[in-house]
Amino acid sequence: MTTELPEDPFAASPALDLLSSALTAAPADDELVGEAAALAMYRAVRQPGRGPAAREHRRTRTLVAAAALALAGCMAAAYAAVLPAQVQHAAYQVLGFIGVPDAPHRPPSHPRPAAGAPVTSPSPPASRHPGGSRSPGTSPRSAPASPSASPRRSPPAAALAATGLTIAAARQRIAAGSRDELYAELTGRGRPVAGQVVQLLQRDAGTAHWQPAGQMLTNLAGGATLSPSAITVNTWFRLTGPDQTRSSPVLVIVVPQVSLGLTAGPAPHTVVLTVGCQYAAPGDFVLLQVRADGFWESVRSHRLGPGSATTFTVRVPATGRRVLRAVLLATVSHGRSASEPIILRRS
Repeated sequence: MTTELPEDPFAASPALDLLSSALTAAPADDELVGEAAALAMYRAVRQPGRGPAAREHRRTRTLVAAAALALAGCMAAAYAAVLPAQVQHAAYQVLGFIGVPDAPHRPPSHPRPAAGAPVTSPSPPASRHPGGSRSPGTSPRSAPASPSASPRRSPPAAALAATGLTIAAARQRIAAGSRDELYAELTGRGRPVAGQVVQLLQRDAGTAHWQPAGQMLTNLAGGATLSPSAITVNTWFRLTGPDQTRSSPVLVIVVPQVSLGLTAGPAPHTVVLTVGCQYAAPGDFVLLQVRADGFWESVRSHRLGPGSATTFTVRVPATGRRVLRAVLLATVSHGRSASEPIILRRS
C-alpha cells in the first residue's frame, strides 16, 4: 500500500493559468454596465460598524462575497458558452469534466501566399456520395484515390458462402392429387440476396433419392415461390442455392379422398357399403366406424383390394338409425382420411 498522494490534476496547467489570467484581468467596458447603480444600492443598505475590527470584518466578508459572485458568474457564463472563445476554451480545459462546453471551432484562416508566388484556388475535395465521383472542376491529380471511389459491384458467388436458405409450405396437408405452394427465402450475412437461382428438389416418402422439381430466381426481397406438379404421395421438399447452400427439408402430407357408396344387400334388411380410396394402395387398412354416444367406434376393418376399394355388408336396424363412416388409416405414403357419414334406417 502506497502512502504517496496523487498529483494535483490542475498543477502547471496552461489552461488554468489562462483562466486565472482572464478572471483577474481588468474588466471590459461592457462588463461595467450598471456599476454606478449597484454601488449606490450597496451604500444605501450597508450599516455603520463599530470600530476598526468591525470595519475590517465587513470588508473581508464583502471581498469573499464578491469573489464568490464573480466565480459563480464566470461559471454561469462558461456553462452558457458566452465567454470569449479563448477564455471559453480555457474554461473547458479546466472545468470540462463537470459539463462546461468548449468554444465553437472556427475554420483556420488561409495563409497569404508569399510575394511573387502565383495565387491558385484549392481544388474542391472529392465528393463522398456513392460511386466515388468528384465534384465538377476537380482534376484527377488534385484528389487522391480512395477505396470509396471504386464502383460497387454485386457480390460474387464465393461471397455467398455464409448464406441462409429456408423453405416453407403454404399447407402442410393437402388433398391427394392437388398442388401446394412452396416459399423460398435466400439471405447472405443477414440480408436478402436477389437474382440468384434456387432449385427445388423432391423426394417421395419411402424412397432415398432426391429429384429436381423446378427452379426460380429470387426477387428483390430474396424470396421465390415454387409450385410443384400434382402431389399424390407424401413428399419431402428442399432447396439448393448458390455455393451448394441447402435448406432443411419440409414434408407435405397428402390426404386421399374416401368415398362411401350404398347398395342393397344380398339378404333382407341388409346393405352393402362400397369404400373407394383414390391415391391409396391395395393392402391399406380401412375401418368401418359407427357413431355412438357422441364418439366414433370402430366395428370392422378391411384391406383395400384391386382398384383401391373394398366393401362392408351391414344390417339395417329395426328401429332408430345408425350413422356410419369409413376411415383410411395413415401410411408412409399418405395421411389419415375419413369419408362423409352415411345414415341407415328402415324405410
